[in-house]
Amino acid sequence: MTLHAPSERDQLGALYEVLLLSQSCFEEFKLLLCLYRFDLDRANDEPPEAAALRRRLNNRIRGWIDGDFDGLTATQTIRWREIIVDELVHASDGA
Repeated sequence: MTLHAPSERDQLGALYEVLLLSQSCFEEFKLLLCLYRFDLDRANDEPPEAAALRRRLNNRIRGWIDGDFDGLTATQTIRWREIIVDELVHASDGA
């Protein structure tokens, strides 16, 4: 029997679920996102401090979901930060 790694969609679904069900996980997630300082518009390479914090965040997520998690990319981390910390929501213009 071959086991397949969870898809990115499954992994993000597990993250959503834990953030909705656990206030302490949500608060820690938000705190780590607050500390993540990287602006893709100003720099092409993620600074070492930001990369280290993103690794820490991804390790915490792996612990919360008790499973495989490929990890958030720098771009994904920035988008989560915009939504959770900056409270910005990008709506698609598909009217």
